[in-house]
Amino acid sequence: MLLNWGRRGSSKRPPAALILFDQAFAENVRDRLGAVAGTKFLQNVPQVRLHRARGEDDPGGDFPIRASTRQLEQDVKLSGCETLKLQPQAVPLLTLPTSNSAIKAETDRSAGKTGCLYNGPTRIVLNASGTMTVTSPFTTSASYASCVGSNLALPTNGVIYVQNVPTGQSASCSGSGNAIGYPISGDITGYQCRVGDVFLSGTLRGRLTIAAENNIVVVANTTYSTSGAASNDMLGLIANQFVQVYHPVNSSGTNLSPTFQNPQIQAAILALGHSFIVQNYNRGATLGTLAVTGVIAQKWRGPVGTSGGSGTGYLKNYNYDSRLQYASPPYAAAFSQAGFRVNQWAEIANPTGLPA
Repeated sequence: MLLNWGRRGSSKRPPAALILFDQAFAENVRDRLGAVAGTKFLQNVPQVRLHRARGEDDPGGDFPIRASTRQLEQDVKLSGCETLKLQPQAVPLLTLPTSNSAIKAETDRSAGKTGCLYNGPTRIVLNASGTMTVTSPFTTSASYASCVGSNLALPTNGVIYVQNVPTGQSASCSGSGNAIGYPISGDITGYQCRVGDVFLSGTLRGRLTIAAENNIVVVANTTYSTSGAASNDMLGLIANQFVQVYHPVNSSGTNLSPTFQNPQIQAAILALGHSFIVQNYNRGATLGTLAVTGVIAQKWRGPVGTSGGSGTGYLKNYNYDSRLQYASPPYAAAFSQAGFRVNQWAEIANPTGLPA
């Protein structure tokens, strides 16, 4: 990319503005300018204005822009200064972690952690009041007795982990289902008795990360009590295997009631070993539009429906939650290679006595 700038009619005067294509490039150039031209020069560059490479003059009329996308190096030519060559730099890939076990560590009561740890299939309903209702038949430890029941406070550190039933613990289920009612009658979807599956729905008020040793299944709308940029609600869903949208069908491929029409999910979703996917996505009649606000990261892209013939599953309406540029659900970045993390988050009352 070749950028030339200077005030028209006077190539000797320093520029009144620096015209660049993106913020990272801007910062790189400013750093290099500081080394070459000194602080005094930078005082004559009071602002950074961002423009697309349009191959034409700057709309403001002061600075012509010329761009060549075939050039591998980026030259910045300054009137009266030397040319700076900004070479692209290779950085390591940001790979997915192999497991979410580091989040489980935040539930270790013997280490003073305050998260909730559950064994085996667990049903979680988030309540708009800022509480949760949890059914987890194989969670029997006295250390986590306060984590099972109705209208419970969210964990202090905002962490829930659902693990497989430990090897030494007895756990049995009747028939081919698990102990919390899945699959429903006639549903061909397979579930296991002892695995760490989460079955989730409700309205979150607060910040929470839910991690599963196996799958997370969103069985009904899962949203925030307050939406938008000013919301303090934030949910992370991190599964070692799949994050699934609930879709029961019978052996004839017919949707079973109650159907999950037009699902709404607000969360940062991470499927470490597999995909974000709709169960039985290629069976049954269409069910509207799957609306996700947040972010989706997965090892493989998972289908949510088909478009051939009469179609199955869902259309997509995915929207990025811009708050995730600078914030994350509790401990969601702690087990990754992210370059930053939130060490502590709290909501405090506004102090009194401040001027208006």
